[in-house]
Amino acid sequence: MLSAPCSTGEETYSIAMFLQNLVDCKIFNFDFKVLGLDIDAEAIRHANKGIYETEKVKNANGFERLLERYTTPIMNPIKNGPELCQISEKIRKEKKAMFGVKNLMEPLPSRFKDYVDVVFCKNLIIYLNEKNKSRLIENLQTTIKKDGLLIIGASESGIGNAVFKEHFEYTGVSVYMKK
Repeated sequence: MLSAPCSTGEETYSIAMFLQNLVDCKIFNFDFKVLGLDIDAEAIRHANKGIYETEKVKNANGFERLLERYTTPIMNPIKNGPELCQISEKIRKEKKAMFGVKNLMEPLPSRFKDYVDVVFCKNLIIYLNEKNKSRLIENLQTTIKKDGLLIIGASESGIGNAVFKEHFEYTGVSVYMKK
């Protein structure tokens, strides 16, 4: 799976925790990796650490049990600073969630061609002009396997871009399948 742009990693880790929970609860038995990409190197450094303010992550609706299971409280080095938690080693060290710096306007490496089952690309397309939308969609579609999914933000649904329509079929709100 690919989560891009991933900013400081919250969505990438959320996906990884959800999938790991399915495996740990023996609902499914599969291996997975979630790759988070972003153009901002500082955001990626933050994501790799997997450290977040406890109060902010507690507000993630429906994820309370996952956060209890897959985060650990840690000491804040700033006296009187906010409580912190870190994503568990099971997620970080076993590389269930990984991060990299990448400009999505540039093609992804050839090793990713037809490699990814699901791409989450939320809240980026709405900021692009038609030329850059086409370039982004072309780059993303080369990574997605046939019948793989592209999940975009709700405000981005119903894009009229010709390149988008050429490669994807609408399957539900914000979800598109590669043709």
